[in-house]
Amino acid sequence: MISISTYRRQDGCTGTEFAGCLIGAIATAEDILGERVRELAAIHEPDTYIVDDSMLIPPLPPEEAEKVEITRGPNIRFLPVPDVPEQVLDAPVSLKTLDNVSTDDISPASAEFSSMRSNIPLMSQYCYHRYDPDFAARAKELGRSIIVGGENYGQGSSREHAAINPMFLGVKCVIAKSIARIHKGNLVNHGIIPMLFEDPAAYDSGLGLGILAIGLLTLLAWVSGTVTFHYDQFDWRQIPAILPMFIQCTAEEILLRGYVPAVVGKKHSWDVVCFVSGTLFIFHHILNMDYYGFCTMFCLNAFLIGVLFCLLIRTEGNFWITCGFHTGWNYMQTYLFGVTSSGNATSVGLFQGILIKDNGFFQEVYGYEGSITAAVLLAICIFCLIYVLQKKGKLEN
Repeated sequence: MISISTYRRQDGCTGTEFAGCLIGAIATAEDILGERVRELAAIHEPDTYIVDDSMLIPPLPPEEAEKVEITRGPNIRFLPVPDVPEQVLDAPVSLKTLDNVSTDDISPASAEFSSMRSNIPLMSQYCYHRYDPDFAARAKELGRSIIVGGENYGQGSSREHAAINPMFLGVKCVIAKSIARIHKGNLVNHGIIPMLFEDPAAYDSGLGLGILAIGLLTLLAWVSGTVTFHYDQFDWRQIPAILPMFIQCTAEEILLRGYVPAVVGKKHSWDVVCFVSGTLFIFHHILNMDYYGFCTMFCLNAFLIGVLFCLLIRTEGNFWITCGFHTGWNYMQTYLFGVTSSGNATSVGLFQGILIKDNGFFQEVYGYEGSITAAVLLAICIFCLIYVLQKKGKLEN
């Protein structure tokens, strides 16, 4: 299929993933008619148009209309009515997208799906089908969820099904760097709250901080002769794995650094909020210690990370920076350096980290997260943030 356009309206603008797009100039009337184009000036619209509505059937009176039974085929279902939006939304993330996600990505086009448009329960099964085939089942299992998008979310055609189908699957909110104008209106019309990042770069900044932190710990462990790294293999799963990693880390951050501080902070000072966040992060990893064995340094580092993330939110005023930090930290350990993350070994890393000696830079079971070096690095970062907050006068509630 080839689509000819004077400009590129969107990625995949023909509605199919195999379509091509030719960009060029379209011939004008003058190109076709030449000198005869002047004859078009003699053509005018009529002053009045003939209106023949003799074949239109007027509506029945209300009392008679109530008695009429509408026959619907098996593929025609009622349009679902969304729930009333809540003042406080507590829900996990079901999907994190890239930039320029189109309405074709959200609700597939083409004749294959056109017959489903009157059957929302059926069509919703294919929501994000070509982008993430497991999305519909995952969102339905979660019951209620949030989608996190990038730039220009919902670009392309104005089809309402790109809002209706996620709504039917329980999506309550879309948070993105920017949302296409028409799609934003459709989201509102169908009960999905469109929200924009206050600082679109916050997540990217956090991702960079997480990568930098793990990179520094890796460098120290390698220079000290604690760990050696061998190239293992490139596995295609290493690339898309950042999406479920983001969903997991963001869900933890929404609970531990979004919901909990909001509740505790209503009655207590910020230092109490940080203490509760750090303590809960320890308990969040209790099952890991029950399986892999207790580690004092792992508990300390979990506490320090919880405190650090709270202070980051206090400093930046945006909790997405901790989502990025958390994702970058875990992803680099698991899928690049191939070392344990929270005690969980990995077999899909680009490299494979091998412990040579245990000297404080790397712990045998818990890796960097059980090391003294990580505790020192996290403590330094915490003191730096406290200093910045004091200078800005943000430590007081």
